[in-house]
Amino acid sequence: ENLLRLRLQENCQQQNPSLDDLPEYGAKTNCSPDRIDQLQKVEKELARVKLHNKTIQNKLAEKNCALELANEGVQMLSNMRAKIGSMLERSRQEKDIREKLENEIKLENKKVEALSDHIEKLMIHLKHEATSKARAILEQAKTGREVELLRTRCDTMIKRNSRKDRVIVGLKEG
Repeated sequence: ENLLRLRLQENCQQQNPSLDDLPEYGAKTNCSPDRIDQLQKVEKELARVKLHNKTIQNKLAEKNCALELANEGVQMLSNMRAKIGSMLERSRQEKDIREKLENEIKLENKKVEALSDHIEKLMIHLKHEATSKARAILEQAKTGREVELLRTRCDTMIKRNSRKDRVIVGLKEG
């Protein structure tokens, strides 16, 4: 603005070389009325440009704020992408671990099934053994009773025979 005034004053001075000192802003000059109108137009244009400049500066400040927000958003987006990447990696690792564990569980289930089958076979074998043992015990008891019966018969026969032998000996002697 000052440069513009100085330039206009120089132009006025060149037209009126008798002026020794430059006029101050707002002071009356010896310039022609056309020059004064021109100066007023320029000052109005200067005020308009200043206003436009201020508007542009405000817009620039707003754009800078928006840019900062956008940069923060980009940074947040970058951070989120990194977090999502780590979450995906962790998810993959957990999936791998889960698959390994499921495979181990399947293997262990097969082992349990095989052991269950083996135990079932052993139980059937033990059942047959227990049945056989029970039969053997019953047979042994039956045999024991028969032996006792035979002993008592034998003892009875021995007693009869010994009586008969005494009677025979008594008859021969007497």
